[in-house]
Amino acid sequence: MKRNKIFSIFLLSAMALGSFSTYAQDSRNRAASTVVADGLAQLPASNVTVFNQVMGEMARTGAQGVEQIAGMLTPADKGKNAKFEYALNGIVDRSEEHTSELQSRLSI
Repeated sequence: MKRNKIFSIFLLSAMALGSFSTYAQDSRNRAASTVVADGLAQLPASNVTVFNQVMGEMARTGAQGVEQIAGMLTPADKGKNAKFEYALNGIVDRSEEHTSELQSRLSI
């Protein structure tokens, strides 16, 4: 059941992130792997503003960032996945907000 949930999150993230830019670097010239590592280091976020900023940055890494985080997951009985699941869930939520915003703009 947990594996299906993680797979669903990953799949949803990959599809939803299709609307984000998938540049290898962000505006500050940081590689996606650096953005992900920095974002994970800030989790759990101290407040909503930090959370939104971190999730936005990680979401902009696109499929490359999601794949990197998903690759860090280990079997539930062998590792601690809370931080990675938290990040993936946050990215999906951020992506869904972005998708909803685009849909509302298009349905004028």
